[in-house]
Amino acid sequence: DIAHHDLKPANVLVSNQHYRDKLAIAWNREPIICKLTDFGESRSKLIQTKTICQSRTGNVDRGTVPFMAPEILLDSVFLKWATLEDLKRADIWAYGMLLFNVINPYLNYPYEIDVKQGGDGDAKYHQRFQTEWLNVWNAYDACTHLNSLKRPDVLGALTILTEDVQGGRDLYRNTEKE
Repeated sequence: DIAHHDLKPANVLVSNQHYRDKLAIAWNREPIICKLTDFGESRSKLIQTKTICQSRTGNVDRGTVPFMAPEILLDSVFLKWATLEDLKRADIWAYGMLLFNVINPYLNYPYEIDVKQGGDGDAKYHQRFQTEWLNVWNAYDACTHLNSLKRPDVLGALTILTEDVQGGRDLYRNTEKE
């Protein structure tokens, strides 16, 4: 039970292999290796310190603004105190924004699409949105629900990511669904 509290692309390391020959071997075994870093703002019930053992925290406005959940940013729903569960739901929002970055590589930051006044984005990605990136889009959409109580938990997000859109295979386990 950990809330990272600062999920963003800079805190996700992709692949732990530094040599080209080892990278090819790792890619064949497991295509992508991601590691989450920088737990400086994290909260957990497992770590026994005075500030973290408290059932609620007033330090809800920590992290990186473009990846913060609306309940942290908006005055109308601003959380003055947050439980670990509140922070975990905010992490799910940030995870959704990470997925947004994955499927929108032509944007430099999450809200640039609004700045571009509703432009269509890069046409070369439109087919991918409907095919190979559909699960990522669906997970992004679920994780960034404005109502934090309607966001999936981590296992729910993983389920969305690994569902075969055609309905026949579990892509995470590479097995037939029952």
